[in-house]
Amino acid sequence: MRSRWLGLVVVAITLGFSLWAYPRLPGEVNLRGGAGDGTSRWFITTLIPVMIVVIWGIHALLPRIDPKGGNYAKFIETYWRIGNGSFLVLGALHVVVLGIGVGWDLDLNRAVMVSAGILLLIYGNYMRRVQPTWFFIGIRTPWTLSSETVWRRTQRTASWLLVLVGVVTLVGSLVALRLASALVMPALLVVALVLVVQSYVLWRKEQQG
Repeated sequence: MRSRWLGLVVVAITLGFSLWAYPRLPGEVNLRGGAGDGTSRWFITTLIPVMIVVIWGIHALLPRIDPKGGNYAKFIETYWRIGNGSFLVLGALHVVVLGIGVGWDLDLNRAVMVSAGILLLIYGNYMRRVQPTWFFIGIRTPWTLSSETVWRRTQRTASWLLVLVGVVTLVGSLVALRLASALVMPALLVVALVLVVQSYVLWRKEQQG
């Protein structure tokens, strides 16, 4: 999971699946089943592989251009595990999308929500190990970037909150899809607000001595 080349392996697999699916897809694909919603088969066979390539390229570049680039060495294994987990989830979603296009009995909305839940679990699980950076994941506020103590404590809170939202999203997508879909974004907004406020409060306390 920590190999920096896994993303390109996922790209190769997704492109291989695209080559298999392309001739089996209608000219225009309706991802709810059937044909005729205006989504070209060329678009859906290339979108996610291209996304993975772009994200992988950015992922490889960030440690070289981030003003805090030296910090990446402190969590480089975690850095690539987060990236590779994301690539695997996107690759699986690509298979589901094309599977629906060729007639598999799958629910795209459910697949997207399951993917979101898994990504939240990945990010939450590793968040506490992330070091201060300008461009990578982590709760970056003026106060977390001004204090390593505030950074560490805020990321720790973010870790368990994201895991909690991830579990609720994952379970909800399996048993109450509409409710989970309606609640996940408000839940993430609340989490973001809590973390911003916490980082400020911790910073103020630190400044006061």
